[in-house]
Order: sequence, then structure tokens, then C-alpha cells
Amino acid sequence: MLILIIVAAFALAALVPVLFKNKRITEFASIAASLVSLVVSVTVARHVSVFGSYSPVSFWNVDSLGAIIMLVVSVVATATALYSVPYFRKETTIKVIGPSRVLQYYALVHVFLGSVFLATTASHPITAWILLEATTLSSVFLISFYNKRSTVEAAWKYLIINAIGLLLAFFGTILYFTAVEASSVAVTWDALVQHAGAIDPAIAQIAFVFVLIGYGTKVGLAPMHTWKPDAYSKSPAPLGALLSGALMPVAFGIMLRFKAVTDASVGDGFGQHLLIIFGLLSILIAAFSILTVRNYKRMLAY
Repeated sequence: MLILIIVAAFALAALVPVLFKNKRITEFASIAASLVSLVVSVTVARHVSVFGSYSPVSFWNVDSLGAIIMLVVSVVATATALYSVPYFRKETTIKVIGPSRVLQYYALVHVFLGSVFLATTASHPITAWILLEATTLSSVFLISFYNKRSTVEAAWKYLIINAIGLLLAFFGTILYFTAVEASSVAVTWDALVQHAGAIDPAIAQIAFVFVLIGYGTKVGLAPMHTWKPDAYSKSPAPLGALLSGALMPVAFGIMLRFKAVTDASVGDGFGQHLLIIFGLLSILIAAFSILTVRNYKRMLAY
């Protein structure tokens, strides 16, 4: 099964620095795992383009949206893996960090990437939520990577804000389940869309607000964006690329899936208008913030 190949590749890449404690082998395993994810993602995308979806078992399902996200994440993961090698070699050469910290980075970042891919392909909303929570737990240690007061502060800010956001997203998800609680079908994305007509429109609207705020925290929509400038500027540069190029598309994809359920219940105007409002607010805050920011990593975060 193709998705298991990606998971196995990242699991092995996470174990290599723990078992071998060799930087060269770890670097090779990281690049190899990312290339495997890229090849498998292209293969899955081709399958989806021909047959419409890829669902080897009920637990995993990749549709057109999932295939696009997989391609984006795999490309970013491969580019980041290639860039991380010279980046951390320079960091150790100038003694910013020691070799053991580099090994810790590679172990945690592959747990992060494995969780991201599983969240993308999960056919159950709760499973996707659990896996996004796993990305928070693995990436928080990477944000505090340099063990300085400012990095620890940024990590705590990231952890608290995202934990609260995901808690709100979980509450919104449970509200959607009122559509299928009386049926015998598994609560999958497809089941939610099929039974969306059974959701009270008012409940669907409330649920989407919670989901938008919750997963919007992961995406970085204003005003839930306050963790991003600190997390991006204090963490290693490769992690910033993964947070923006890998984690954000997955969280936004989950948000779009809930929007499809909401649209089937109350029409497409409600979710569309909310996304436009939060999107414009995010652009305005980013535009004015960039004028006063002098740190390039903070600027990119905005």
C-alpha cells in the first residue's frame, strides 16, 4: 500500500538518528525518505487523476484535494531535506549547536512529516484531528531547538495557542457528528457530506465557526496568527518552511472539507463569506505589520 510506504520511510528516518547516532547516515536517510514521499505522491496523484480517488482501505482515502496537498507537502519536504544538510553543517561548524542536537532535529522532523501525511490521507475527521495534534507535540520541541529564553517562550506560545485552537476544532467536529449519530455508517468525510442535510443549519453554522477558528489557528489566519512570527523567527529555518509549506496546507485542506459539509447543509454563502472576511483581515494585518518588521524570518511569517 503506497501510503504505508511513505509512513514507513519517515518512521525509519526518525529511528536512524536514534539507533545509529551518525550524522552522515541520518542525512542520507532524511533525503531518501523525502524522495520516497515525492515519488509515491506523484504515483498516487496519477492514480487519482485517472480513477478519481485512491482508497486502499477504509482508514485512508486520497481524493483530488488530498492528492494536491500530498504533492505540495512532498515537494516542500524534499527541498527542506536537501537544504537542511548544509544548513545544520554550518550551524555545527560555527558551534551554534552540537551534533546531538542535529540528530534530535532529524528524529523529530520525520515524526512531524509522518503525521502530516497521515492527516492528509485520513478518511476520518477525528483521526485527522489527532494527527494534527501530533504535529503540534513534535514541532514544539523544534521551535525551542536552540534552548534560549526567547525560543522557549515562542514554543510555549505556539503550544498554548494551537492547543486551544485544536480544542475548539474538536468541539466543532463533534457538532457535525449530529448528522450521522443515529446511523450505522462510519463517520468519514464522505459520510458527513452525504448526511449533511440532517444537520440543523444553525448547528452547522456554529460548528463551522469553531472549525474555522480552530484550524485557522494552525493555518495562521488573523487574529489567530500571533504564534507565527515568534515561532518562525526563533526556530531553525527548515522548520519554518515545513510549518508554512507542509502543515498549513494540510490544516487548510481539513478546513475546506468541513466547508463542503457546511455548504451542503446551509449553502455556500456562509462559509465563503467567513473565509473572505478572515482572509482579508489576515492580508491587512500582514501588510501593515511588514512595514514595521526588520527581521526577515518574522517578515516571511507575516
